[in-house]
Amino acid sequence: MFEGKKIIIFDLDGTLIDSIQIWNIGDQELIKYYTGQLISGDIIEKQRDYVLSTTTSSNIYQAYFEYLKDVYGISSSVDEIRFKRKKITDRYIKEKVRFKEGAVELLYKLKEKGYVLVLATTTNKYCVNIYNNENPYTSIIDFDYIFDLILTVEDVQYKKPNPEIHQKIMSYFNVSPKECLIFEDSIQGIEAGHRANIEVVCVSSNDDLDNEKLKSLSDYFVSSLKKIIC
Repeated sequence: MFEGKKIIIFDLDGTLIDSIQIWNIGDQELIKYYTGQLISGDIIEKQRDYVLSTTTSSNIYQAYFEYLKDVYGISSSVDEIRFKRKKITDRYIKEKVRFKEGAVELLYKLKEKGYVLVLATTTNKYCVNIYNNENPYTSIIDFDYIFDLILTVEDVQYKKPNPEIHQKIMSYFNVSPKECLIFEDSIQGIEAGHRANIEVVCVSSNDDLDNEKLKSLSDYFVSSLKKIIC
């Protein structure tokens, strides 16, 4: 999979770090705070993925908070919902998020072999900064050293599955799609890579049903980053 590649692009949430359940738990706590309802994490994840993948708004999280407000009948303003969610999730992302098995070792191995590493994520700079500086489990590596370029949701107009973030990367390094390889964990991420004509390695999700679909869509599929040989 690495033959002829120069640029290795990594998604963050769900690919390098084990954070998806953290966001589910945080949103579960948020909805319970406002409504008293305890909603399944799987339902919350599907709702969030639906909004983030279908909204045409340039502010995808604003659209998500508006969705929560409407669906769950929350009387508080969108700004109040945003502030409350930040207060809840900050605690989790500072204390609970960890790298997925094999992620750190793979990053250092690729760096040592001379590959250019890029972080391309739909999370925001604020969260990336926490992972880099405040979370004791993820700040074991220096993001600014490991990654030659870091692009977040603030750096693009259109989110994945739009290929804009990958097109920016190729333009920045003046490389072709064949010289790039993407590591992703979601359907939207795989589609963004393919729309940019870049091969995609899919990292297993926690759901066996999702894995079957992800396998069929990606160029390569791995059950763990620990199994990557480069």
